Amino acid sequence: MVTPSYKPAYVYGGPTRATADLCENLVKVGHQVDVYTTVANGETNLSVDKNKKYVIDGVQVQYHHRWTKDHSNLSPRLLLNVFRDVRKFDAIHLISWWNLVTMPALLICILRRVRPVLSVHGTLSAYSFQHRKSLIKRTFQNIIGKRLLSHAILHVTTEKEKDEVNAAVPHNRIALIPNFIFFPPLISTVSKDKSCFHLLFVGRLDPVKNVEFLIDLMNQDWNFPIQLTIMGEGPDEYTADLQQRANRNDKVVWLGNLDGDDKWSTLANADLLVLPSRTENFGNVVIEALSQGTPVLISDQVGLKDYVLKNNLGWVASTKTEEWKSILLSIWQNSEERERIRNEAPAIIKSDFEERNLVKKYMEVYEEVQNGAWREK
Repeated sequence: MVTPSYKPAYVYGGPTRATADLCENLVKVGHQVDVYTTVANGETNLSVDKNKKYVIDGVQVQYHHRWTKDHSNLSPRLLLNVFRDVRKFDAIHLISWWNLVTMPALLICILRRVRPVLSVHGTLSAYSFQHRKSLIKRTFQNIIGKRLLSHAILHVTTEKEKDEVNAAVPHNRIALIPNFIFFPPLISTVSKDKSCFHLLFVGRLDPVKNVEFLIDLMNQDWNFPIQLTIMGEGPDEYTADLQQRANRNDKVVWLGNLDGDDKWSTLANADLLVLPSRTENFGNVVIEALSQGTPVLISDQVGLKDYVLKNNLGWVASTKTEEWKSILLSIWQNSEERERIRNEAPAIIKSDFEERNLVKKYMEVYEEVQNGAWREK
């Protein structure tokens, strides 16, 4: 596994957790997993020994010094080690794109005649080509990127992401397998305050999550009692801007970051999880909330929108204020529908995200690149 970051670099949110969960579940069924990564942890570095191979929850992890910081994370030592070792493994799995770990690692794989799997994690979405150095990205993708990516099996987690990748890299082999999602047994909810409609946002405080939209929504006039709780952290300046936007609105509650039982209890006791992201290739928190029976309202840019609609586990909308106001009123009034989702969702999630089935799907892709079957596809 070659990735720009690895746990405990949780500043990167879902992708870091999803990568670690994949590695750990492969180890659980008897496979050896080595992770080559950097010390990246946002603008800071992890406090680890760069000359030591760690065993973290059964996974062998080697952290490397990075010469540049986010979002490039150039690490010559890591790339030298990849070049030296890449043919020693049965399968190579690269994580993300648009960084100076994965892109040169893919080139190394091509030079060493190794076919890797590459998890794009939303980096080939339409949004990614419009956000941050968009002209450079489009130019690179058209001249070089498509050719490089055509040598990998591209891993996506949702139908939405598959469509975006097909648009960016036509005629490529794509494997659709959802993320591993850890969730505890169903947590008992406390007696709910039925006099108020409790919304919950969970995630990194980042412009892509569109938290501004939720705050502006709470600043609207409402004819029923409603409250938004925000669980998550982000850069200090950006967080301060969000809090200023809320302007001491008592409809907005700030929890900061919660983990463990506190996180899961908060998820279980919300009336509705809300996620209005501008783009989201998967959306781990959607599955986490549903595992505890909490219904969801998400934007139509969240990768799991099709899954939510297909299984009737929540609502999907564009990010228009009046549309959300209307839907929220309807959800508030329809307590029977919320109760149905609360009763049915945990069993659906447990079945669909059963770890052994997901491991089997990933192993099928690894065996495909190992035995050369990709050459005939």
